[in-house]
Amino acid sequence: MVWGMAATMKILFLDSYYENVVEHLMGLPGAPEPDAERWTKTKWLNEQCHGTADYWERAVKALGHEAATLVLNAPWNNPRDLIAEQYFDEQNRRFEPDVMVYQNVADRSGYYGEPACKHVAFCSYAANDVDLRGWDAVFTSFPHHVDRIRNAGSPCHYLQLAFDPIAVERTKAAQPMIPGFWGDVPTPIQRDLWLTFVGGLGYEHLWKKGTVDIADASSVFRDRFKWWGYGPTVRPSLKDTYQGRAWGKKYYEVLLRSKITLNRHGEIAGLYANNMRLYEATGCGCCLVTNAAVNMARILRPMDECVVYRDHTDLAKQLWILQNDDDYRKEVAAAGQKRCLAEHTYAHRAKEFLTILEKL
Repeated sequence: MVWGMAATMKILFLDSYYENVVEHLMGLPGAPEPDAERWTKTKWLNEQCHGTADYWERAVKALGHEAATLVLNAPWNNPRDLIAEQYFDEQNRRFEPDVMVYQNVADRSGYYGEPACKHVAFCSYAANDVDLRGWDAVFTSFPHHVDRIRNAGSPCHYLQLAFDPIAVERTKAAQPMIPGFWGDVPTPIQRDLWLTFVGGLGYEHLWKKGTVDIADASSVFRDRFKWWGYGPTVRPSLKDTYQGRAWGKKYYEVLLRSKITLNRHGEIAGLYANNMRLYEATGCGCCLVTNAAVNMARILRPMDECVVYRDHTDLAKQLWILQNDDDYRKEVAAAGQKRCLAEHTYAHRAKEFLTILEKL
C-alpha cells in the first residue's frame, strides 16, 4: 500500500479477554452454537461490549478504512497457529492487514510467521521491557509510562482511553421485551441503584488504596451500596453487598441503573487518572465519584463533571453531600456525560490514532 493521508488501511485488532469471560459470554442466551461459523461467533462476541469490544474497528471503518477484530483466546482461535493471512472477513475474503494492533503486548509472542506489515500495540499495564521491544508504535494512556516504553526500545505515543455510545444502544436493546403499542419493545432501564462499584477489589498489589476507600464507603452506606466484580474481599460490608460478576452488557446495565458510581485507580496509575471506567460511567450518564489526580481536568473537570475525593474520609463526605443534594448529583452527571460525548469517544481517538499510523 501507499502510506499517506489519502491511503486506505486494513487494520486487524487483536484482543484477549480475562480468564473465563469468553466462556461466560458465549453461554448467554442468544449466543451462537459451538459449531457455528467462526465469523458468526466472532461477530457476536465482539458485539457483547466487553472491554474495547469492536469499538476501534467501528471507529476506523467510519473514517474510511477496513478493519476487523479478533479475540485471540476465544476457543475457536488458536494464537499459536492462527496468523493474519489465515483470517477471513464476513464476506469470506482473505484479510491481509497493513497494520496489526495488539491490545496485549505479550500476545505477540504467541504468533508464528507474522505477516510483513506494521505491528503496533496498546499498553495499559506494567508490561516488561522484553514485550515492549520491537514495535512500530506503542500507544499508552499512562502519561508517566511514555518515557519508559521509549527507553525499552519502541516509539511510544500518549493516547487517552475512550467510550463508544453503541454500548448503551446494544445494552438497552438486549433488555427483556415487553408489549408496546407498535409491537414488543425492550424494557426501559431505570436508575434504581443509588451507589455502585463495578470492577476488581482486594488484590493489594493492584488496588490496595482503592479497595480501602470503597470498602469504607460500602460500610458507611451499606444500605444503599451494591457492587459487582471480582477479587478476594475480606471486609464484611463488601461480602454483604456483593452482587456477582458483570461482564459486557451486564456491566453497562449496572452503569445505566446507577445514580452514582465509584471509581478507583490502581497503584500503576500513580498520580494520574487513567482507566476505562472514567469514560464508560460518564458516557452512561452516571454521577462519577473518583479519586483525585493531577491530570483529572484534562479528562473531566473536578466537582463539575465528576466528583473527586482525596481519601476514604473525604469520599464519605462527598457521598453525604450527594445524598442530600440530588440536583447537584444530576448536574454533575449531565455535565460529565456531555464532556465525554463531546471529547472522549472512539470517534475522537481514532483520528489521533490513524494520524500516527499514517506516518509509520
